[in-house]
Amino acid sequence: MTPHSAEIFALEALVWMAQDEDVLSLFLNASGSSVADLKNLLDDPTRIVQTVIEEAEALSDAYGAERRTIIDDSAADAAAARRLGGDAFSDDDTSDGLLGGSESERARHA
Repeated sequence: MTPHSAEIFALEALVWMAQDEDVLSLFLNASGSSVADLKNLLDDPTRIVQTVIEEAEALSDAYGAERRTIIDDSAADAAAARRLGGDAFSDDDTSDGLLGGSESERARHA
């Protein structure tokens, strides 16, 4: 899942919950969150992506089966590099590491 699709997924889930006050209340109580916490989360796209990835990993650990295929992130990384105007993800990157790794790895460490 790309950071953009994770952000959209999270927003769609929140919209669905917000349509039913009882569902939203149950979510807030179960998560220990408040409306202010949700507003802070929505103000930070990186935190949205990080939260979705962490939740997906937790669900996968609890209920998922071992992958039998390899996920190839090279196309997403190449597209991101093109958006940034070059090969920002090459192995010889001597930057501070902010652009290194795949999109999912960068989101995990954001």
